[in-house]
Amino acid sequence: MTQLRTSQLVSDWAIIRLSNSSTGYTIDMARTTLRSKGQITLPPEVRAALHVEDGDEIEFEVTDTGAVVMRGLKMIAADQAWFWSDDWQRGELEASEQIAAGSGEVFQSSGDFLDSFKR
Repeated sequence: MTQLRTSQLVSDWAIIRLSNSSTGYTIDMARTTLRSKGQITLPPEVRAALHVEDGDEIEFEVTDTGAVVMRGLKMIAADQAWFWSDDWQRGELEASEQIAAGSGEVFQSSGDFLDSFKR
């Protein structure tokens, strides 16, 4: 038997718990109300799951099935954007994998490091 219980109701949003006693399956869902200007209030649990705070952006993607996926976005300073480029992140991943595998070279000084480029 499926049981619907509103566990928290606050002005224009609610957290709803659905549970099925025969399967033991429980899910918490957030529900909110769309206001006249297209605005919604995200419940604290949803903001926490998206890792967003006041001023952060949220991206919406409508999938082929009609589901809407939300992603929290953090703004980064323009002078730091290079670090988050696809190329740089591939290099970071490669370096992390090399470190985890124990490969790579350790240099005793910056001079030794620079000399390694001459080889």
